[in-house]
Amino acid sequence: VMSCIIAISGKGILGFLTSSSEIISIAVTVFVIEIILEPGRCINIVGINGLRATGDVRFPVYIGIFSMWTFGVGLAYILGVKFNFGLTGIWIAFAIDEWFRGILVLIRWKTGKWKGKGFVNNL
Repeated sequence: VMSCIIAISGKGILGFLTSSSEIISIAVTVFVIEIILEPGRCINIVGINGLRATGDVRFPVYIGIFSMWTFGVGLAYILGVKFNFGLTGIWIAFAIDEWFRGILVLIRWKTGKWKGKGFVNNL
């Protein structure tokens, strides 16, 4: 909800901070990407903490390391630098990273592979 409000009112808010139309244009685009990114981030955060609470700690760590290096660094470099999308490309890569991790964590939760990973057995 907040991302939507900020995206809608972004030009007005940014107008107080800068007079550069280029910066405002890029920032408004990033605000729109943020709307797409946030649901994936929410699934990711809740899912990872749910898995950690059950004792399934390694899976989120491995997925996080893989995803952040692959998408957060690799894809961000490709989109931002090689394809010349700049900051917009980097934020697209961040969104893909969050959704990738969120989907994998959700699949892990739905399949129940986390069961039995805890340190304490059922009494």
